[in-house]
Amino acid sequence: MAPREPSPKEHQWLQRQIQTLLQQDSADKARQEKIKVIQARIAAIGTELERIQTEIARIEGPDKERLAAARLERLDVYVAFFQNLKQEQRTLEELYAPVKTRLSSPLRRNRSKTLSFHRWKQIWINGLKRGSVLFDQRKTIPYGTMQASGMPLHESSGRPGPR
Repeated sequence: MAPREPSPKEHQWLQRQIQTLLQQDSADKARQEKIKVIQARIAAIGTELERIQTEIARIEGPDKERLAAARLERLDVYVAFFQNLKQEQRTLEELYAPVKTRLSSPLRRNRSKTLSFHRWKQIWINGLKRGSVLFDQRKTIPYGTMQASGMPLHESSGRPGPR
């Protein structure tokens, strides 16, 4: 049996179906091409990301641990320094307790003299300036400036303290 010839109506319907399928095929090919471009871009970004992470690890690696250890050591030294100042203050108060008691006794006629402790905390400005490069320059320096603190400075040495 030989295949029959489609009627003109069937022929038009088949032509429309072929045209629809060709359009869908073109759209699928365009989507496929876009997906390939996106996948290639993602792969390139991934490669660049790995390169940058490797470079960061290479730059920070050995120094990062050393800097962290130096920071912790510096903090320990600061804590020890201020604990030493507290201990010194307690020692001075104990040492001068008898004098303070005598000065504050009710038998004293001249009450204009009292005993108090004052300590000048000197900060070396040039040292602060040199040390400021150790701080992250994108942020403000944690101790600010001496001028902003209102502390008077010696003109000759740039050190704080009495004039």
